[in-house]
Amino acid sequence: QESMFKTALKKITNRISSAREKIRISRQKYFSELEGWTIFCNNCVGGMLYHEYGLRFTSPLINCWMSASDFIEFSRDYEAWLRKTPEVYFSDGEAAPVLSISADGKNRSIPIHFIHDRDAKTVLDNWMRRRARIANRDKTAFILCDNTGLSKSEIEEFLAIPGLKKRIVLVPCDRDELPDVPSIVRVPGCSKDHFELTAFRGCSGFRMYHCVDWRNFFAQSAAQKQ
Repeated sequence: QESMFKTALKKITNRISSAREKIRISRQKYFSELEGWTIFCNNCVGGMLYHEYGLRFTSPLINCWMSASDFIEFSRDYEAWLRKTPEVYFSDGEAAPVLSISADGKNRSIPIHFIHDRDAKTVLDNWMRRRARIANRDKTAFILCDNTGLSKSEIEEFLAIPGLKKRIVLVPCDRDELPDVPSIVRVPGCSKDHFELTAFRGCSGFRMYHCVDWRNFFAQSAAQKQ
C-alpha cells in the first residue's frame, strides 16, 4: 500500500510540475545568448534545452543517448566523428534504432541510441539535416552527463580536451571525491543510485538539470548555480 501511495503521489506531483513547466516556458523571455549554439550532449538534456528555449535544432544529438565514455571519445575529435555518413541498425530485443558513427583513423565505432524513435530512415534523415546546420564552430557546447559512473580520471580527461569552447559535467550529488571547480556540477537530488536529470524537482516546474543557470552558461565562460 505504501508503494502504491508513493506511485500515485509521484504521478500527481509530475502532473502539477508539468503544467507549471508549460506555463513557465510560455512566459519566459527570449534568450538571445542561446541563439546559434550547437549543443552536444550524451542524453536528452541537450534536446530539452533546445525545446525549452524555442531554438532550432542545430545539433544531430537530439532525443538520443550514448554512454558517457563514448561521449568523451566523441568530444575529442567531434568533427571527424561527424564527417562520415553513419549506419543505422536495430539491436536484438530493442525497438529503438541505433545509429553508429565512425571516423577515419579510429579503430572503433560509437553507438548512439535514439530512444524516442522507431524508424531508421527518420533517424538518419534527422541526423544528416541537423548535422548540416552546425554553422559556427566557436559556438559549440559540450554537456557531459555522468550516466554510467565515470571515474575521476575520465572526467579529468574530458575537462582537459583541447579546443572545446564550452563544457560542463553534471554528476551525482554524492561524488564527493571530485574537485570543486565550476565545470563540475553536483546535481542536488540526483545520487549515484538514482541519476535522473530530466525528473521534476517536486512541483516546481523545474527539472533536475535546472540546477545550472543555462542562460549564464552560454553567456559567460563558466556555469553558475541558481
